[in-house]
Amino acid sequence: MGSDKAEAPKAKRGGGLTAEVKLSSELAAILGSNKMPRTQVVKKMWEIFKSRGLQDPSDKRYILIKDADMKKVFPDAENGRVLGFGLMKHLKPHMTTA
Repeated sequence: MGSDKAEAPKAKRGGGLTAEVKLSSELAAILGSNKMPRTQVVKKMWEIFKSRGLQDPSDKRYILIKDADMKKVFPDAENGRVLGFGLMKHLKPHMTTA
């Protein structure tokens, strides 16, 4: 049946999306941290977009890139805006494995 041995809890491994990544100086200046998981980077960026009112009022799928610090992270933004769904494509060059 069952053994009397108490099983040690398995340690969580940080891998894939939950692994911490090192952020570029431009992205770190916006987020306030040099390292964090990819999922948290996207979550924090959305918090910043909403708090600064950077969502396009005519189409909320788009993020307006009008702040100087945002222009450093998104230099290739077409017409001064990026599609929120493709955010990771723009952030990837600013993240390296830790």
